[in-house]
Amino acid sequence: MVAGRTHHPVWDAGRCLPCGACIQACPAWADDLMRQEPGSLRARVVREHRFCGPERLRELSPCAAACPLGQDVPGYVRAMARGDMAEARRIILLSNPLPLVLGHVCLAGCESACVRASLHSPTPVRRLKREAFADQGRVARAVFGRPDGSERVIVVGAGPAGLAAASHLAAAGVRCAILEREGRPGGLVASCIPGFVLPGEALQADLGRIAASKVAMATGRDVGPAEVAGMLERGPVILAVGAQEGPTGEKIVGVVEFMRKGLAPAGRVLVDGEGPAALAAARTALARKARSVTVVVPVPLALAAFDPRALAEARREGVEVLDNAAVAVTRGRVAIVPLDPVPAGRGRVAPRPAGPARRAQADLVVAVRRGVDREFVSGLPGSRLGPAGTLLTTGAPGLFAAGDLVNGSRSVVDAVASGIAAARAAISYLEAHP
Repeated sequence: MVAGRTHHPVWDAGRCLPCGACIQACPAWADDLMRQEPGSLRARVVREHRFCGPERLRELSPCAAACPLGQDVPGYVRAMARGDMAEARRIILLSNPLPLVLGHVCLAGCESACVRASLHSPTPVRRLKREAFADQGRVARAVFGRPDGSERVIVVGAGPAGLAAASHLAAAGVRCAILEREGRPGGLVASCIPGFVLPGEALQADLGRIAASKVAMATGRDVGPAEVAGMLERGPVILAVGAQEGPTGEKIVGVVEFMRKGLAPAGRVLVDGEGPAALAAARTALARKARSVTVVVPVPLALAAFDPRALAEARREGVEVLDNAAVAVTRGRVAIVPLDPVPAGRGRVAPRPAGPARRAQADLVVAVRRGVDREFVSGLPGSRLGPAGTLLTTGAPGLFAAGDLVNGSRSVVDAVASGIAAARAAISYLEAHP
């Protein structure tokens, strides 16, 4: 920044933005003698606050730092400002294999971190991502090739984490195949998020792009621990199987069944869980004429995986939110259990009961809170669960995990980031075991 009309440079760490404009225009950046000037502000700024030059400005941008994918947000926004949509798409796809899906359902931490927010409003990064692909046309149906046994890496699960892992592997030139239990790819994104939140053509466009990268897929394949062990003998395996549906019964139904079967509750509905699927289920219940809908969140609302705008919109429609609590259903009786958010490492919490349960009036409970399939995990070699109920370690060389297995039921962007991380680990393993 500069001081008044004198334009003398002034460094204020609390106000200066990480744009690097001062460094790019400062002669001390290029002149070593100026860097050594005693008592010179420009020399001190360059010496003590090295922005590392324009080629690394992305690392310093708050928006990029807040993104789980580390996307070069300034890079593609600048390209769009120039009208170069092809370059913007190229930059986006370097780190984001599901740009249109995330363009609708990402939590958009980049916008919360945007320095423009303190001036008037943040850059609409999520909307710009969608607009970068607006002229790409529609994909009627993504056509994946069938696995032929020559793949070096097998990905189990075609939710956001598995799709991201396979896309990253394909981009690195590694032949891979996805084995999916359901009849179509997409996981909860495909089955639980309605069209008014995520248009079907957005998911199809992203799937089509991944299919075009020569990723093979077999649907209707339910893979068990024994088959995983057999696949490990041929090469790395990435587990992205997601979490299992919670218990169902009298007055309680899983979110997938609720969304797929078009259930129309007429009374009070509790939605137990967080994330886009929870808000989508709550808004859908209201649209189906439920008398009242409350989303019960197991963590503090500030830590819940909600898009603030989607949450605000749901509340405007009449959805209520109760945090630090869970729903328990016993023989048709519904109760609210208060929870205490116990820290579980890596910025996560492991909620624990914090008091007696209290009766609750509810005609239907939609269970979004899901857990790791403990029977499946117990059959994997050397695997064990951590304090948050997620997979802590696989314990077998070449076996990697991503998505709900390691994160719990969090956000779509977190699942994508973990899928890419697992793919990178698998590539490193292949390099060490050619």
